[in-house]
Amino acid sequence: MYPPWAYAVSQAIIEIPYVLPRQLYLRCNTELHGSWLAAIVTTASSCMFNLFSGFFVLKPHVPKWWPWFYYLMPTSWTINGMLTSQHGDVQKEVLVFGKNKRVSAFLEDYFRFHHDRLAVTAIVFAVFPIAFASLFAYL
Repeated sequence: MYPPWAYAVSQAIIEIPYVLPRQLYLRCNTELHGSWLAAIVTTASSCMFNLFSGFFVLKPHVPKWWPWFYYLMPTSWTINGMLTSQHGDVQKEVLVFGKNKRVSAFLEDYFRFHHDRLAVTAIVFAVFPIAFASLFAYL
């Protein structure tokens, strides 16, 4: 359906935000000669990516003083984009926690993912690789 170059470019671009912790690990290892520091930095960044992605701790349950970190996580936007684009406009009713709800209403109530904000997610997807690539080029 798509030309091969589109697949290759998308694969390269989507990997940019996730390459940064690995590059930081390699940079710390070679420049500081301290593998313990690199291990700490990599472990901490991986834990933060997973913890605040919106998968383990949902957006509505993130403490009120910590939502900025949720919005900085590329993985949170990935989950938002995948669920919203695929299921955000589904009007079929499903049984959720003992109640009948539309799929779109469940996404809005439980995850706070809104289908009408899908354009914002697309913009963030475009900004993250540019920001990470610029940061990497600067460092």
